[in-house]
Amino acid sequence: MRIAGIGVGVVLGLACLAAAPFRSVQDPAKEALRQKLKDTNAGPGWIYDDVAQGFARAKLTRKPMLIVFR
Repeated sequence: MRIAGIGVGVVLGLACLAAAPFRSVQDPAKEALRQKLKDTNAGPGWIYDDVAQGFARAKLTRKPMLIVFR
């Protein structure tokens, strides 16, 4: 019974992580900077202006990162 509870918790946690890129909470200052840089083509799956979150996502998915400094 305890193992089943842990399994359900893991599945729910992964479902929350999978839905994270589709959150649309945006900071107006960051959005203004994106408009100023004409960098509006970053899609919903991209992590923009949050290096810590990018490293966490890369570690979780075991995929490489591309960081662009301006």
